[in-house]
Amino acid sequence: IATPHLGTEVAELGLMAGHSPASWVAPLFGAQTINRSQGLYRDLQTEYPGGLLFWLNRQPHPQATYISVLRKDNGFLGIGNFIAPLWSQDMNNIPALAGRSRVIAGYGDHDMHPADGPLLVGLLNELAQQP
Repeated sequence: IATPHLGTEVAELGLMAGHSPASWVAPLFGAQTINRSQGLYRDLQTEYPGGLLFWLNRQPHPQATYISVLRKDNGFLGIGNFIAPLWSQDMNNIPALAGRSRVIAGYGDHDMHPADGPLLVGLLNELAQQP
């Protein structure tokens, strides 16, 4: 779930905040995660040559059923899923998986919710019936 992907600009915002004066005051407001998570943000930023995601997305992937559930949420200023944009969620955009992922349009924010259960159960039942 949620991998592989092409990264997120939100991680880039976290990196910028961690390298700005905001990092000095963040702990005063309970946002110390900005400083502790710089390595994670670096790994999750939009892929770039030499970066972890760039390398991972070009490695051979196993023959498997890949399903991209594209989550669109218009709740945050009406701009869609704020954490992972649609282009990053579609595994067909991963060089090693181009054209191999089934796409299912979904609605909801980035988090999983109980309402996702029927979708996942349906997909698992469908896969279990394949020869």
